[in-house]
Amino acid sequence: MPFLVKAGSLTVVARSALDAVSTVDRLLSDDESLEPVVSTFEGSIVDIEQLRELVGDTDEP
Repeated sequence: MPFLVKAGSLTVVARSALDAVSTVDRLLSDDESLEPVVSTFEGSIVDIEQLRELVGDTDEP
């Protein structure tokens, strides 16, 4: 399922939960003050920590 990752004026389409987590991690590695928001295409906000558990990635960014 695709996700939208928004950080400021940047919006990234992630093809999967793993891509969404990777995108958030990359954004935070560039600027830790960002507050990325992950959502479904229907607009439901998704908790990034729940996505991390879903993909089995428990490392913190």
